[in-house]
Amino acid sequence: MKKNKLSDLAGIITEKEAEEWKKNILEMRKNPRVEPQENNKEMAKTINEGMKFFLNGSLIDEGNAGIPFSNKHAFFDYGAYDNVKVLKGKVVFAEKHASRFAESLKILGIEAPSEKDVLKAVDELIKANNLKNSLIRLVSYPNFFYAFPVGLTFYPDKFYSKGVKAVTYFGERLLPKAKSMNLLLNYLAFGKAEKEGALEALLVNSKGEVTEGTRSNLFIVEKGRLITPPANDVLEGVTRELIMKEFDVSEEKISLEKALEADEAFISSTSMLAMPLNEINGKKLGQEFPITRKVLKRLKELEAKEVEG
Repeated sequence: MKKNKLSDLAGIITEKEAEEWKKNILEMRKNPRVEPQENNKEMAKTINEGMKFFLNGSLIDEGNAGIPFSNKHAFFDYGAYDNVKVLKGKVVFAEKHASRFAESLKILGIEAPSEKDVLKAVDELIKANNLKNSLIRLVSYPNFFYAFPVGLTFYPDKFYSKGVKAVTYFGERLLPKAKSMNLLLNYLAFGKAEKEGALEALLVNSKGEVTEGTRSNLFIVEKGRLITPPANDVLEGVTRELIMKEFDVSEEKISLEKALEADEAFISSTSMLAMPLNEINGKKLGQEFPITRKVLKRLKELEAKEVEG
């Protein structure tokens, strides 16, 4: 029987890329990556030990939080998550995150906690842990709803003024419109980005189209036009939704070639807002970011309104 090559089975990458993929996996097995909060104090404010968690309607000690190893839902990553941002002790766009959390669970066929219960969890965690600047992670499996604080990354000003690097990774998320716990692809792709000194990895599908980042949405600028991949192909981030409402944005397929020739490119997320990219796969992009700066300015205004209003 003919032995299939990895590239034959994947159908979307070359043999050379397949070998690189295997090499990256072996490297990460030797040197498991750590989160940015653990290895870059300048960019993050971490959460202290002894925090209160929220489980199925009640506050509990962190040490008592957990799901049994025997739970098949957890074993198969049959769950969804979301992140809610807290600034100066105030929740930012909580209802939008609660709504997306519910939509992800609906796609997966999991009964979602009510928006009231989600907002209650967020409010109680802020008070119990005296949170000022943090992310609150919402996680739900069948019969389990967790919420707990995690570190909020603050990126240096130079990232926004000079831009950051991105690399690409061949792969497609299963059920892209759901923010599911199936994060292996994201983990491997982001590991490649870290190894190559990039802030993010952009996923490229079987058609050679750039879809989204491991934790962000992608926007490019072409001759003054703001373009982002179609909603059906990506996870619709809350920040993406805000940009779509505030600016004239075209939803179009973005080939890798088109992304590399863009006048500007940026990624959006809850923690980054709008982060300019100065290069993708070593290919330099526009360095002034005029439209990206406008988007970032407006997002900061909307965020400030949430905090101060």
